[in-house]
Amino acid sequence: MQLQLPGSTQDIIRTEVDTLAQDFLNNLRGSTLTTYRNGLNKFCQFLGVKDIGIASQLFISNGHGQANSIALKFRTHLQEQGLSANSINASLTALRALIKFARRISLIGWSLEVDNVKAEPYRDTRGLNLRNIERLFSMVSSRTDKKGLRDHAILRLLFVNALRRSEVCSLGIDHYDRENNRLWIKGKGHTDRIAVTIAPKTGEALELWTSKRGNLPGSLFLNLDRSAKGESRLTSNGLYKMIKSYGVKLGLDIRPHGLRHSSITCYLNSSEGDVRGAQRLSRHKKLETLMIYDDNRSDLGGKASAVLDSLV
Repeated sequence: MQLQLPGSTQDIIRTEVDTLAQDFLNNLRGSTLTTYRNGLNKFCQFLGVKDIGIASQLFISNGHGQANSIALKFRTHLQEQGLSANSINASLTALRALIKFARRISLIGWSLEVDNVKAEPYRDTRGLNLRNIERLFSMVSSRTDKKGLRDHAILRLLFVNALRRSEVCSLGIDHYDRENNRLWIKGKGHTDRIAVTIAPKTGEALELWTSKRGNLPGSLFLNLDRSAKGESRLTSNGLYKMIKSYGVKLGLDIRPHGLRHSSITCYLNSSEGDVRGAQRLSRHKKLETLMIYDDNRSDLGGKASAVLDSLV
């Protein structure tokens, strides 16, 4: 799709919008930055340009009605490519966020009004069962080398505290509050860090790791690969590969977010469906999200069908 800047506003718009995309992306972090950048790159491909900044100029300078029309065509284009609803909606969310940012800085006075495509509300949120979680912890906790101590502490945070991998990787040594048994994490959707309580055995694992790591400033979890130069931060991608490698050894497909699913599901099973407690553990804003976990673990619909099946 090819667009041109209106001649009457070309110079003004280019001056004002020139840094919009970069300023927008500079305010993002972690997985949100990755997701939004990927969505905007898809938009660039759709418009036939190579630069996100140019795409932003073309998109915004053509006005409210034209922007909505372009976004609708973009949505149709992604659907025709056979992308999943979640992938399409992630790209649309990136566009809406860009427009919201432009409106916030008074560059425009309108919003994007293109809805997401309908996605399946239910997904498999069960994760690993408790038996396989025990196998994983048995393998890792038996190690006493530096990497083993680091990995055990990380596993406990992913499962016991249901942390996201971005939350783990963004931790610094100064975010570990030993005296009060707390970690100060950068939660999803939060500007400021929030405190999570460290349970006793998880605290022991962190103490064993930090005794090896030392108290020098920097990241709480270091990259210990031989190829790493100096003491660098363990990246989100590095953590993902680490978890996957343990899964291969056990003959399982394990992902960091899968451990978070396991955490929530195991708590719901152990607490007889304490959804409120699971909400505090997972830090999901909407209780409805936790109900998906609860329905999936107990198959309430299946039980209802069984009752009706017996009646006829």
